Amino acid sequence: MLRRLRVPRLSTVSCYRYLALPSTSQQADANDLNKTIADGVAHVTATNIYTNERSIVQLKQPKKPMSRKFRREYAIPDQAKTGLLDVLISCDRSPKQLQHEADQLTEKLNQRR
Repeated sequence: MLRRLRVPRLSTVSCYRYLALPSTSQQADANDLNKTIADGVAHVTATNIYTNERSIVQLKQPKKPMSRKFRREYAIPDQAKTGLLDVLISCDRSPKQLQHEADQLTEKLNQRR
């Protein structure tokens, strides 16, 4: 057999109450809504419907943030490249040892970021 469930009625405390707001559907004059654009910034005159206070709001496009995925690569001068090459060629250490030290330095730099 089917059973009917009773749904309790909402009390007056939990009923929705609507706040009487001034109507925003009134159309304003063309002079009331001034909008100018200068230097990439839009100046909009806004009116508070509660207090009839007017204010100018400045709107502008956000700057494009730099991508944080890639770190900034700096250009190495050619003189530094040739100097490093000469040092590596004339060094007495084995290439494996040099690579190991370079990996350790890279790991230290990555931990600083």
